[in-house]
Amino acid sequence: MMARGGMKWAAVLAAGALSAGTVHSQAPAVEEPAKVLDGLDLQNLPMQGDPAADVVLVEFADFDCPYCRIYAGTTRIQIDDEYVRTGKIRYVFVNFPLAEHSGALQLAAAGECARRQGKFWPLHDELFVHLEPRAHRRLQHAVANVGIDAVSFADCVKDPQVRSIVQHGLRLGERLGVQGTPWFFIGRVNENHWTDVTHVFGARPLENFRSILEPLLAPTQQPRESPRPGTELR
Repeated sequence: MMARGGMKWAAVLAAGALSAGTVHSQAPAVEEPAKVLDGLDLQNLPMQGDPAADVVLVEFADFDCPYCRIYAGTTRIQIDDEYVRTGKIRYVFVNFPLAEHSGALQLAAAGECARRQGKFWPLHDELFVHLEPRAHRRLQHAVANVGIDAVSFADCVKDPQVRSIVQHGLRLGERLGVQGTPWFFIGRVNENHWTDVTHVFGARPLENFRSILEPLLAPTQQPRESPRPGTELR
């Protein structure tokens, strides 16, 4: 399905491939998602959208995952247009490199180093959307194309702290029961406290995400009528 210059997205959609994802080789024990996410420091992760938005979508992804690439070139663009650029939600990315993908760990470290130069999202788009996954010197071309300082970048990817940050993302995902990529958690956040958390697995179409996001957004978009004394809001 890969064509020169990009994926034949219409064919992928028609074949139903958007319902799939890359499955992790192990099924870790799952903790209560809301409690685990309460400890997530959103400020130190790649994020787009209104930083004050109550509704947050967290993506766990692998830069070497073909389904993450499909999602990034289709549904992710639609979510960006409809929910992120309009300030309705915060969109957060967590590196979750799968062991079965030989280049995933290196690309995850590259993503963290790009974030430190304020270039994560341009690198994200280069790796997932603009460059073929098996292109010769793909990472080097991506770094050059988005204007990352090559000297600082080379030092950064060797920094043990960067690998530690990537490993922290892996451990976080495992605690949440992430078993493949792309994997998403969507919920409402108030002062780092998560509620109404839902997870989605796979490169699903926009309608799957919209069905979760719209009910979460409704209370903030449409003020609810005050209850009469002695009654409860439901």
